[in-house]
Amino acid sequence: MILKKQVAQFKTLNRWFQSPLGEAVAQEFTHVLEPQAHYLKGDILVQLGDNGAHPWLSSLNYKYKWIASPYNSHNACSMESALNHLPLPRNSVDCLVAPLTLEPFGSSFSLLDEIDRVLKPMGYIVLLGINPWSLWGLGIKSGLVSGFDKASVKMRTPMHINRIFMQRGYTQCNLEHFCYIPPINNQKIINQLCFLHEVGKMLWPFPSGFYYYIAQKNEYGLTCIRTKSLKHLLT
Repeated sequence: MILKKQVAQFKTLNRWFQSPLGEAVAQEFTHVLEPQAHYLKGDILVQLGDNGAHPWLSSLNYKYKWIASPYNSHNACSMESALNHLPLPRNSVDCLVAPLTLEPFGSSFSLLDEIDRVLKPMGYIVLLGINPWSLWGLGIKSGLVSGFDKASVKMRTPMHINRIFMQRGYTQCNLEHFCYIPPINNQKIINQLCFLHEVGKMLWPFPSGFYYYIAQKNEYGLTCIRTKSLKHLLT
């Protein structure tokens, strides 16, 4: 995706994250991600996209938290560049967070290739994705959810995402589905429907709107730090 198109797309996505609907999703993403903070720690974290207040970053234990964006929104971003051409050396980042970042790139793998380039061996990728089989997926395809250009967006299932990263030598660490409220951009109605977050988990196979996926980049000859720590707890 060319830079001009990225600027337009991620400005729209940033505005959506600041809407009542986007803020509700951001808070739910923060809530479900917090239990994974015990191993999501290190020196450098880079988030791809300046998306609203991004409250989820506060629970992740990294010394430096940088935001990469194709445009500078109120001096909030640390580096202004195309997301698929980051000004970072190979194997330089401990964790990459991509909140709804893959979808605007459509069928292109350029962003995935860039993630793989800059992420350190044994580093983590944290993806926030939209379930294409949910009401949210239908809303985006029909244009009712305004955060994306429906002509270019591509939503991938967690199974598809995992297959892509497994082919690149990654290991899945965590996958969780969340957010069962419908895509209604009204704060009062959202508050009234918060109970669906819990009820939806019990109404299988009622599809969630979103999922988060965490994978670790492996390299031959290195020990998986997370696996090692888990084995220590079991002995």
